[in-house]
Amino acid sequence: MRSDAPEVTLASNAFSGPVLPTAVTSVMGVGYFANITLDFAPRLAGMPVELRVAFVPMTTVQAGEHVTLSLLRFTGLRPSI
Repeated sequence: MRSDAPEVTLASNAFSGPVLPTAVTSVMGVGYFANITLDFAPRLAGMPVELRVAFVPMTTVQAGEHVTLSLLRFTGLRPSI
């Protein structure tokens, strides 16, 4: 979501009276990734693999920021990066 996205509105059916859709005047941007791919080879259980991850950040990634990838149920004797 972009900062100050004009399509963000707020509405409510509150007990004391409805609030009609109203534009939110300030929205903090939320980053996301597009075109995400994950591939590994060889595709054999119990074997070491080469893992390839690719993505396009749709917001600016600043110097010093980190992207963390967690792979549940992937195991090994020792990680290597």
